[in-house]
Amino acid sequence: MEKMGSVYRKNRKNLYSVAAAGLCLLYLAALAHHYVIGAVMSGAFFRMSVPILLGCYYTACGLRDGKELQLLSFYWLWLAFTRMMNGDLFLSSQMSYLIEMALMLLAFTPGLLLEKKQRENLLDGFCTALAVFYSLLAVPGLIAGIRHVELISPLDGYATHLIAINWRLSIQSMNPNETAGHFLLSFCALLILFFRKKNTIVRSLLVIAGLMDLCVIALTYSRNAELQIGLVLAITFCVLLSEKIRKLKKAKQAVLILLMILLIVPLSYKSFDMIRTVLWKPFAEERAEMENTPLSDEIIAQEHLEEGSTAWSDRGGTADGGRLGLWRGGLKSLMMEPRRLLFGCETDSLMAYYNSGDVKETPHLHNSVLQVLNHTGLIGLGLAAAFCVLVLSRGWILSRLPDTHCSAGEKLLVLPVISQLCFYQLESGLFSFADFRVFAFFFFSGILVGTEREKVQERTLSSGRIPA
Repeated sequence: MEKMGSVYRKNRKNLYSVAAAGLCLLYLAALAHHYVIGAVMSGAFFRMSVPILLGCYYTACGLRDGKELQLLSFYWLWLAFTRMMNGDLFLSSQMSYLIEMALMLLAFTPGLLLEKKQRENLLDGFCTALAVFYSLLAVPGLIAGIRHVELISPLDGYATHLIAINWRLSIQSMNPNETAGHFLLSFCALLILFFRKKNTIVRSLLVIAGLMDLCVIALTYSRNAELQIGLVLAITFCVLLSEKIRKLKKAKQAVLILLMILLIVPLSYKSFDMIRTVLWKPFAEERAEMENTPLSDEIIAQEHLEEGSTAWSDRGGTADGGRLGLWRGGLKSLMMEPRRLLFGCETDSLMAYYNSGDVKETPHLHNSVLQVLNHTGLIGLGLAAAFCVLVLSRGWILSRLPDTHCSAGEKLLVLPVISQLCFYQLESGLFSFADFRVFAFFFFSGILVGTEREKVQERTLSSGRIPA
């Protein structure tokens, strides 16, 4: 009877975790804009499944699964409270948004709940789904980017094309920066899978998919994503050399890691110029003719309309891509309305105090710190920052474990966490928007925290010490 009860609890945890990951992957599938997926996500079943699943989790586990879960739970509660304090007292207009944002809690919990084998299976399945989807998405992106053609999706009518005003790749409805952010996430998932799988054929396919991701990022001209790829590669090298690094004194460890980052990041960043040269060389004459052709006012107006005031401007002439103006506006908003430091503001009024001059009104600030500060105040920012610090500290502890206790694939779980966290310092969304990349950040964070706890406990038991 006791064995049957244990199997039932394990199956119940598996079912919950698969459902949570599946709801997150719906946001990935939504990038295809198929009407069936849209109908599912806008239906009552999807809206009710999130609070029902979370209700089951908190009823069974409460807030006992660590400080990270407590901080994230309090952040969501504070987010709801700030919506009430900004005019929506009964949450009549913000309830759908809050239910979607509760998915960050749902995405985080499977890593804490599952045992080792089940957690690894869920991680492999999630990463495989990312690898397959983004590889399928990369094919039309590369064709459009290399051949300079416009491909229309038969599912939704959205175009995959180079934006005429600056020749940056845009896939489906995503602007170039969003496109790069998605393929950055895919590249991290592929690296994790590569070091988890031993099959040569599987690894070869993963290498091909990774090269496709890098080519897509190169064609987006996203300097932010290119820098994060360098950081990802630097961290990967540090993890692979961790056994040798651990033998050095701490001062030498810090210097060596810093030197590796300073060497690899610039080299990786510059290598994207070479990738673009190789991709475009067969069509150099055609591209030169297209770039020398003056754009009509209609094309320029359409590109501005589709991409917004800052999405296309990384190659539009300004070194900051228009972000400095947005950041100054975000700080000005705090000074004009100090109440935001306590209770934040409505999303629609985020940019209300500087909709003039060279910066157009936009619901995002291209910086997640400023976005969260304006949206939820100092308390919301403090909760979010504390959560991130705790998760990254788990990743640091995991990376310091000997290879005999922790594999490279497990240590590299920090890649999607730290790369998306850094990427969002020049973009908006983390802790604010209902987006697949945001939910994937919390999913990998949960897997990282759960893995670190397990590994530390295993090492403690093997050394004969009683865990606290």
